[in-house]
Amino acid sequence: MNNGLSSSFNKKSLEAIYLNAANQVFQIFNNYLAENRNGILYSTIQNDESAPTPPISQVHANTIESNKGKTLFLEGGSGPYTTVKVTDNYFSSNLATDLNHHVHSICKISNLVAHLRGNFFYNNSGQYVLEYYFTVAPVTGLTFLNNTLFRNHGLGVNYGVTILCNGRAEMHDNVMENPRNRYQISTTWQGNPVIVNATSNWWGESILKLIAPLIMDSTKDYRLSLTVSFQPFIQLQPQKALSGTFCPCFLNFLCCPIHTIKYM
Repeated sequence: MNNGLSSSFNKKSLEAIYLNAANQVFQIFNNYLAENRNGILYSTIQNDESAPTPPISQVHANTIESNKGKTLFLEGGSGPYTTVKVTDNYFSSNLATDLNHHVHSICKISNLVAHLRGNFFYNNSGQYVLEYYFTVAPVTGLTFLNNTLFRNHGLGVNYGVTILCNGRAEMHDNVMENPRNRYQISTTWQGNPVIVNATSNWWGESILKLIAPLIMDSTKDYRLSLTVSFQPFIQLQPQKALSGTFCPCFLNFLCCPIHTIKYM
């Protein structure tokens, strides 16, 4: 999909796909979305409390590259919280700056239970690659598994951040090697103590004293309430996932498993 300048509604420039309805469910599979100038997917999901089961939406196996603006913006309302799955997508060379020169994140997800698995993020630039908010402290809102984030650039002031996480999360078997960013995970969470279980990931470094500075949490700043647990970590770089460039067969993510890896 290449729509040049995005459509407009009431003189407001919209993303290529703009969704805003009660009990909305979307399935976006197997698309090539490229060179759009004001974002790809914008969805605000309002779940009816009377619905028998919360709906599940999914973004799967899409190639999303060389776009500007909000690449993926998914927002829920107050509970009951719905679920969104973002799986096996390829994000490359997207610049999250819109037509008004505002900087956004590549993926921003808030007030939704989110499952991100098997995605490949390569050479994207934005405020963050992933920005996640979920205000229900006792609930694991984010599950982040087997994703590769490689050579992306955070555009925050004074330093770059790959993932901003404000909510309880499980993050495992991911590759996070973004040398232009000061932090791979950061937070602004101030409230009830929250744990991010981020064990068994590759951080771009192989020893503890080099990995710890890549995480901004309560151990670095007492005002923050989120703590990231990252040990044990993957000690050897997953060669199949990182070959110096992006995977040439990105539509088949089975070619990039994280197998036969050594833990410390």
